Amino acid sequence: MSGEAFLTPTVHEGVPALRAAFSNWRTGEADVHRVAAALREAVPGV
Repeated sequence: MSGEAFLTPTVHEGVPALRAAFSNWRTGEADVHRVAAALREAVPGV
């Protein structure tokens, strides 16, 4: 666990998914890219 984001399970339009919580008033575009990179590293093929 890297601590980049907190993931919880959810369902979107009937499809199981993960919800990533990583935002606050200081969250910027670079943070979104950092979390996306962490997810790609954790789950190859995403």
